[in-house]
Amino acid sequence: MKEQLGISASKEELLGYFTQPSYEEARLAWKELMGKWNQEKVPEVAKNGTIPWPDILGSLYEHPERIQTTEGCCSLCHNKLLIHDFRSPSWTWTSLCGRGGMLTFCPNCLHQENFSLDIMN
Repeated sequence: MKEQLGISASKEELLGYFTQPSYEEARLAWKELMGKWNQEKVPEVAKNGTIPWPDILGSLYEHPERIQTTEGCCSLCHNKLLIHDFRSPSWTWTSLCGRGGMLTFCPNCLHQENFSLDIMN
């Protein structure tokens, strides 16, 4: 998915941003991450999502045990969907703007099918 999104940052760099405890540290890590993201490669369908893709990738890397497959198919490309118990980056929770819930998305075309918010602070 990183390649499809044009993100050349490593897993460690994505997790570095995702796990920053404060907004200021996250802002600096985000700036570095943006330097490794060719946003021109992002498919149009991926631009229309509710949740930023670096946050999704960080959550997937941080909590791979929260990924499930589903029998449902993507409404756009008809491939199998994944469900992930998404949690926003660490700094969002310390800044009292954290969000979490079940995110259903297509790993093939990167369409975010559904997000059901179930926790926030």
